[in-house]
Amino acid sequence: MVKRKLLFILDQFNIGGPQKSLLGLFENIDTDRFDVFVTSIKDEGILKNYLPQFVNIIECPIDITACLMPSHNTLYYLHWLFFHGKYAMFFSFFRNIIMNKVFHENMNVLRQKMWVRYNSRLSKIIGEYDAVFAYGAGLTGYIAIDSVSSKNKYYRIANDYRIVGLDKTIEEMYFKRMNGFISVSKKCGDIFKEEFPFVKDIEVFYNFIPVHLYSNLKNIGLHCDFPKNCIKIFTTCRIDKLKGFEYIIETAKILNEQKINYCWYIIGDGPNRKEYEEKCKLEGLNNIQYLGFLINPSEVFQNCQIMVHPSISEGKSNAVDEAKYYGIPVIATRYPTVNDQIIDEVTGLISEYDSCDIANKIIKLINDKELYKTIVKNTYHLADADKKIANDMLEVMAD
Repeated sequence: MVKRKLLFILDQFNIGGPQKSLLGLFENIDTDRFDVFVTSIKDEGILKNYLPQFVNIIECPIDITACLMPSHNTLYYLHWLFFHGKYAMFFSFFRNIIMNKVFHENMNVLRQKMWVRYNSRLSKIIGEYDAVFAYGAGLTGYIAIDSVSSKNKYYRIANDYRIVGLDKTIEEMYFKRMNGFISVSKKCGDIFKEEFPFVKDIEVFYNFIPVHLYSNLKNIGLHCDFPKNCIKIFTTCRIDKLKGFEYIIETAKILNEQKINYCWYIIGDGPNRKEYEEKCKLEGLNNIQYLGFLINPSEVFQNCQIMVHPSISEGKSNAVDEAKYYGIPVIATRYPTVNDQIIDEVTGLISEYDSCDIANKIIKLINDKELYKTIVKNTYHLADADKKIANDMLEVMAD
């Protein structure tokens, strides 16, 4: 059997939703059928420490990364462009920073235009592949089209495309050159087809949960107090405006007013963490503890009873899938794709975008023991992804 060569393109090696999903896929991939390669726009993050030994890491050429104007280490990339004689790209990069900071132009749209202007001058990613998958956020699909030699090129749809905020004319130009599309959920795929009617067929490729990663890692030693005499709630996500942290703060205040004995643990990091920590202090919400990013959240799963996921927008949340797999009832807000993951009062609870409703759902789970047990029974070790289906689908895509 001739092994197929698969390349997955990420935006970074930090471990977020796409990276966890990819780790889960690698735990289930048939290495007798596939040689696996990974590259990342930004060579940062700890994912590389947890990739299986059979995964080959391909270095992304630095001019590709510089052309996409990363928000971290900006001076380093400007310096590199200038001292390697890439003067036109240097001045475009510098101008775009000014346009973003001073005139508030959308930086992601500026990145699109930068790429279109200079893509023909950029290096290529080393190697020939049977299939390449734009797996990360951002402009990984542009790299797949312009910088990779492969007969099959696929774009992974991981969110509600309506909130992406990119120039759709440029996006369409690249999507029309893709061989196909895979989506983390049917709803995300349907939304994508509404936005781009020329797309007819989208394969649903569910997220895998990296259960072996968690079981093989030692307990993280949080040195965190998990008191036995209270209800332990947690939320795990990137800490920014789209994840609904205002609802957490208001819900916590309602629980305090109702004299509910609880602790609420926040797993994750993000651009608004400091802001929300300060708000919690000002409101006297000492019940809320910020634990930061955790590579292995299993200790929290083992000690908490309820997960609250108050997101404004999602594709298919890895955090929700993980909580369900570990038998933890989830209360999620009614974002457009929530029904792909939760059947209300069967595999979780769906709340309105309302802190009072979230608080009432928490109290309902505390008081209704039968409902709690039913949700645990219906979700424990529940996984959408299927190993055989995934490997057979990859085989067809790489043919």
